[in-house]
Amino acid sequence: MMAALYLMSPALLPAGFGRAGPAHVFWNGLSVLLLSAVGISLRPRWQQVAWGCCLTAVILWMCNISRSVNWFEMGPVVHAEAAVFRDVLEGKRPVRVSRNEGGFDLRQPRAIVGHDPIATPVEVPLQVERALRAAVQYTPSFYGFYFNLFDAAAEDRQIQELNESK
Repeated sequence: MMAALYLMSPALLPAGFGRAGPAHVFWNGLSVLLLSAVGISLRPRWQQVAWGCCLTAVILWMCNISRSVNWFEMGPVVHAEAAVFRDVLEGKRPVRVSRNEGGFDLRQPRAIVGHDPIATPVEVPLQVERALRAAVQYTPSFYGFYFNLFDAAAEDRQIQELNESK
């Protein structure tokens, strides 16, 4: 079992750091975490406590990063579900609240580009994409952001698409 962990650890690290998202780092680094747990079990108690505190801090940091990154999309859903839950607790018939409440405000981008199409070379929250689609300003890309740009022709096409919109 230990040999499998030693073999898997180096193999999974490039995948974890390649995306560098908290979830990728955590799951692809899980074998290193398990190896460190075995290693720390032989150390004095105060080092085990320090290791546990560091691990807790990393997990809380990861949760905070994930929450703050995804809150723009999750916020309206959480508020809508909380309103339904509150109505149920108060004995009222639940009324569904629109999940698009507090959607993306297009006034700021329109101050820059007017009503021209807007390219999104990087991933944007779903609410932003929906607002741009509804305003007929969304310009979809042939390539999924920059993930499939493997040759000069693909780069030229991506540059042309970006230059055609603002």
